[in-house]
Amino acid sequence: GLTKEGEKTSYVLTDRLGERDPRSLTLYVEVACNGLLGAGKGSMIAAPDPEKMFQLSRAELAVFHRDVHMLLVDLELLLGIAKGLGKDNQRSFQALYTANQMVNVCDPAQPETFPVAQALASRFFGQHGGESQHTIHATGHCHIDTAPEGIDSDAAEVLGSQNKGFLCCAKM
Repeated sequence: GLTKEGEKTSYVLTDRLGERDPRSLTLYVEVACNGLLGAGKGSMIAAPDPEKMFQLSRAELAVFHRDVHMLLVDLELLLGIAKGLGKDNQRSFQALYTANQMVNVCDPAQPETFPVAQALASRFFGQHGGESQHTIHATGHCHIDTAPEGIDSDAAEVLGSQNKGFLCCAKM
C-alpha cells in the first residue's frame, strides 16, 4: 500500500551460486496488490474490490554487487551534503572534492579499485566535527508479512536477532 508508483523493490534469489548448481530455475511470484491507499472499493476501509486488476509490466533479473551499491550510496550522500550545505560552505567543497577523487580512482572494469574509492568516502564520513557533533538515532518498523526471511550477517547486526524493524545511528 505504501509503495509509490514505479518504485523499485528487490528480492535476493541466492547469494551463492556454485559451479555445479543448475543454471535455470522456475520462479513463482506471489504479490500483494494494493493501491497507495489500500484496496477497498469506494473507501480505504471498505472490503477489497474483487474486480480490481493489477498488471506486472516488467520484471528483471540482475546480479547485485554490494560494493558497487555502497559506492553509489556514498556518492549520493556526498552530493546531498554538498547541495544541502550550499556552494559557500567549506564542508560542501570537501564533499564534492571527495566525490571527484572517488570517481577518478574508481574504474568500473576493475573491481579492485572499489576499495580505494570506498576508503576515500570512509575518511570523509569518519571526520569528527568536534564535541558538539550531533548523534542522530532513527528507528522504524515494517509489517511482519513483508519482513525479509533471509537476513544477511550485516543486516542481522543492524536488525537485531528478534526484531525485523531497523535501528541506525548517524554522526553529523
